Amino acid sequence: MDAAFKAKFKEVLDGATQKGLLSSMEVAYALLKEHGYMYHLQVHSKLIGCHEGNRDGFGVDPEHVHSLVDRFHDMGFVPSAGRYMAVEIPMGAQGDTTREFNQKLAASSKDLFLACDIAKFKEVLDGATQKGLLSSMEVAYALLKEHGYMYHLQVHSKLIGCHEGNRDGFGVDPEHVHSLVDRFHDMGFVPSAGRYMAVEIPMGAQGDTTREFNQKLAASSKDLLPPVNDILKYASISGSHSNMVLRLWYYSCKHGDGRLSVDQLRQHDPVYAASVEKEVEWDVVSAEIANCFPSFVSLAQSAQNSICQINLQETELQLSKGIKAFVRSDGTCAKYEDIAPVILRSQPPNPGVVPHLMKFIMRFGCSGDLMELTENFVRTNGCSGRSLGIELWDCLSMEVKHRDQEQLMLWRQACLKTMLCHQEKLLSLSDLRKSLTSKDLFAKILKFESMLVKLKAHGAKFTDLTSYQRLQGHGVFEVKAAVLILGKKPKEPHALFLKAETLEDAAFQCHEYWQGLSKVTVPSPWAQSQTMAPAGSSAAKACPMTRQFDDSGKLKGTAKIEEKFQLGDRIYRATDEQEGTIIAMHPLHVELQADDGHVYKVTADDLLHGPEWKKLAEKKPKVLVEDPQKWLLEMAVARVKAEAIVKLLEEGKKFHGSHAKLEMYSKPKGVFTVSASAKGQLCLAPLTNRVELQLVSDNKPQPTGSILMCEDKVDGQKCKIFLLPPSGCVVPFWNVRITSDSEESNMEISNKHKIRIAINTQALEAGDELVLFRQKDVKQPKPLELVAAPKAQGHAKKRARTS
Repeated sequence: MDAAFKAKFKEVLDGATQKGLLSSMEVAYALLKEHGYMYHLQVHSKLIGCHEGNRDGFGVDPEHVHSLVDRFHDMGFVPSAGRYMAVEIPMGAQGDTTREFNQKLAASSKDLFLACDIAKFKEVLDGATQKGLLSSMEVAYALLKEHGYMYHLQVHSKLIGCHEGNRDGFGVDPEHVHSLVDRFHDMGFVPSAGRYMAVEIPMGAQGDTTREFNQKLAASSKDLLPPVNDILKYASISGSHSNMVLRLWYYSCKHGDGRLSVDQLRQHDPVYAASVEKEVEWDVVSAEIANCFPSFVSLAQSAQNSICQINLQETELQLSKGIKAFVRSDGTCAKYEDIAPVILRSQPPNPGVVPHLMKFIMRFGCSGDLMELTENFVRTNGCSGRSLGIELWDCLSMEVKHRDQEQLMLWRQACLKTMLCHQEKLLSLSDLRKSLTSKDLFAKILKFESMLVKLKAHGAKFTDLTSYQRLQGHGVFEVKAAVLILGKKPKEPHALFLKAETLEDAAFQCHEYWQGLSKVTVPSPWAQSQTMAPAGSSAAKACPMTRQFDDSGKLKGTAKIEEKFQLGDRIYRATDEQEGTIIAMHPLHVELQADDGHVYKVTADDLLHGPEWKKLAEKKPKVLVEDPQKWLLEMAVARVKAEAIVKLLEEGKKFHGSHAKLEMYSKPKGVFTVSASAKGQLCLAPLTNRVELQLVSDNKPQPTGSILMCEDKVDGQKCKIFLLPPSGCVVPFWNVRITSDSEESNMEISNKHKIRIAINTQALEAGDELVLFRQKDVKQPKPLELVAAPKAQGHAKKRARTS
């Protein structure tokens, strides 16, 4: 509650008896209405009891009540003839006194919902997904209105927040809210065009969850969402994004390059401005319904999502959050068959992705708060509506083989942030798959994960920063690291994710970001790289110094010179080859120490506008070629490969006739005969444009899918020449289906010719599929590691002694 309002209101009440009771109370009522603490409301009498302070604690007189029944019957009842005023009854223990007082008065001792109505309402909710979500919810709304648990109310947007269950706990998307600002501005805002539904927020501890959710939502949005300054009384479950648009205008929040102004909006669209300044009609549901029937909010929200008129469609992140809600406290989850009807009831745009999302959530999305941190980061920095698709989610769910304790959990979240926040399609499916399978990248990714853990611990030392400021820092670090490790080069530089040369550079930038926000000085464990942001680079230009002037308009600082030169730069003049080092900088000149030991003065005009002075590039040391004769070996290898291909072509020409008897298929892969062939007549040569040479001394394994052609010598060293499947073309030999079952095969590799060829081992008829026998390499199992020798049994020892 605002302190100024509290003081003024107290002053009015304290002086009520001296300054006139009626007039003072009218002033008090006006104050309450102005600040949203008093409002008009259509309420059924069965929801209103009697305050325990009424008539000095006497409550109501039953005899007088019954006399009024007769009087109103004879004279008529006009609601507007009286003034009706009530106070909200807090939920929980705070309101127990009032409820007990009314029970004692015997105003009502039974539930407001009759037993039959409770059963009917529950039946409607339970059958909503099977009998039609929209029609079932309309029946539920009618029941609520009939019994006074749902009512129309004109409410100002400042009193309405977002329900914590909205969009499966995702809340609202700031990017979509700001896009609606522009859309409503161009097309107009008609309050009656949408359906606005909210739930009462209970007072006291029962409503704290909703209020804290809205405060976190605003705090984590980097000022993209309006602040929560007033006491929220209602939480939206439909029309949440539109309500946030009205709140943005009301609080004059940032939008684009400026701030929103209701005065300017009033000139452009009076109806739109009136909705901001006044109230909009809402359907309000009693907090008791949300408390007694937890599924109601979720069903109502799903029903509104399925309409999708101006609402944002359900995103993949929102779907993942909905799936995560089914994970139990012990880590187990309901079966997909049970989850699917609930997740798919609102007809999301990409239902095929749900099983893959579930696999990702079950494997890598339920550990700690990693997924929640990613959602918060994407909500404020990325495009949460971006769709990754089935293949990317399936790849994100892929396990790292033979690394049970190193499944790269943090790396997966970093890739997810990058794909949803950086340039669209910057990371491809092959990039993601490579990062989870490549041995070369594995060490770099482990280093990144270790550094991220240290970075989070380092951020905790800035004790005056919020959790969202810390998240912003290490979230940017994660995206930079993913781009750096995968060697991606964005088409355009991103304002938030400036390039870092190394992981240490990215960590140092994160430290600098935190240090700039914090009043606590914390030393950085990472040193800034000399190559991270050299003078003149895009990174350096991203944060230019502002020029300072004195009262007379003369330049005070050295920012103008520092746009081109820095203290310590080595510069030279081409006309006379004069060189020196800048040792001091002043607004209008610099001091240059020459190689002869003297210090000279060079004006800023000469430095900046004359063509003579230039920065002297640091001379890089010469790099000696360690093996100048290495090219001889490379040429020898190329010669052997070329000779192998020539030999392959010459021998292959002998078997071209066999190819005319075949037809090939690519999907599914296979080779079939078009005419009969006797045993040993069909010969296929392993023609290819890919040849690999390996030195025997290297002791490397044979390339996967290759066959050995021959052995040779290169520069006096023994080598093996392997043939691999061709690139860019389809050859019958390589397209034949392979089996390790000799009885199933009808082709085998023969060594009777100068090169190895495939020959049919049995007579073939037209339409037969060729199946090549290849021996399957059987890996020897690792020997079991002995822990302890088994202890001999007593009777066994006795037999051994007596035998």
